[in-house]
Amino acid sequence: MKTKKFIWPLLIIIAISITPIRLLVGYFSSYEFSLNKRQELAKNLTSDIEIAAIWNNKHFGESFIKGVDLALEEENTKGFNFTHEDTKITVTKKMVIRYFSGDKTENKNLSEEITANRNIVAAISAQESTEALNSSVLFEQHGVLFLSTFATDQHLTNHGFNYVFSTIPVAVDYAKALVDFTEHKGFKKVAYLYPREGSGALNFTISFSTLLFNKPISVTESSSFDSKQEDYRQLAYKLLENPTDTILLLAKGKTAARMIEQLRDMGIDKPIMGYIGLDDIDIWEASNGRSYNTFIASTFPAINEVDKATDTYKNYHSKYGTYPNYLAIQGYNAIKIIAGAIRKGNSYIPINIAGTLKYHFKGEYKDYFFNSLGRIENASIIIKEMKDGEFHNTLKPE
Repeated sequence: MKTKKFIWPLLIIIAISITPIRLLVGYFSSYEFSLNKRQELAKNLTSDIEIAAIWNNKHFGESFIKGVDLALEEENTKGFNFTHEDTKITVTKKMVIRYFSGDKTENKNLSEEITANRNIVAAISAQESTEALNSSVLFEQHGVLFLSTFATDQHLTNHGFNYVFSTIPVAVDYAKALVDFTEHKGFKKVAYLYPREGSGALNFTISFSTLLFNKPISVTESSSFDSKQEDYRQLAYKLLENPTDTILLLAKGKTAARMIEQLRDMGIDKPIMGYIGLDDIDIWEASNGRSYNTFIASTFPAINEVDKATDTYKNYHSKYGTYPNYLAIQGYNAIKIIAGAIRKGNSYIPINIAGTLKYHFKGEYKDYFFNSLGRIENASIIIKEMKDGEFHNTLKPE
């Protein structure tokens, strides 16, 4: 009886003793601890400024990283100077890129690996919308500044997150540019071809269709396809049976090249329209020169002689032997934007970089600035044509 008398008090004492330990363990494994620890480490004057670069598509990733590496060289040549508040000692830092690549199934692991490294203050991404959306939630929770250069889903920035930014317009802006172009060219019938993987392409066709309301334009065919298949002739037969004035193609890279070549081989020479997935001049060669009469909505105009004379294009050509494409410029701009914000705010603590980008960045780099949601402003969309192995700017729709 005496033993039972002391059991409950003993259990209470043990429970009280364990609770602080559980709370402490919970805190150290929490998002809040990770966020605060990252900000604390960012104040260390002896460490480098670590940036993660992420991509899921090998072809796009190679171009993206070329632009990143060039900007990195230029910014580290300038250096980043910081003065300690107490000692007034000034030190010069450099920026270091940590590279993370893998297929879409590895995206969660990549994001977790980045957030586990609390020295990383920012991440730049050439991920597509689904992957970027998934990454953004984790980066927001862990206090990693996230700059997306390829995702067009409006939900990426609609949440009003503190740390999430996008350097390109949303899908509906691209859709509007292509609808305006469709009207400008007098096309009356449009066919959709889009991959069934993910939701981005389907959502784009929905945006495009919504913008056709009260316009004399109809959709004659809408077909999804598997990006990994080799033969698209069944799709070509459908287009032959349902004549159209133009084709909205939402494929990208080698898939787009393969499909365009097969459509042309089947005698379908109608204009093809697209946006960032087709914003790649490598498609011309991959399609064996069949990507003629192809029009792309882009924030990246065709390169002209004035561009080639600038330091950016000359340095890129000197380093790689070619001129930069869309993803290379996106990677280059991403580093320049972060570097500009760090210098402007005199800090590389993530929340300080984010505040500078949202409220004090206008006029710091080109004519770019961000709204309070973290979305790029003043990034105009033009229409360019792929022809003779080059891009050519065409008339911009009113």
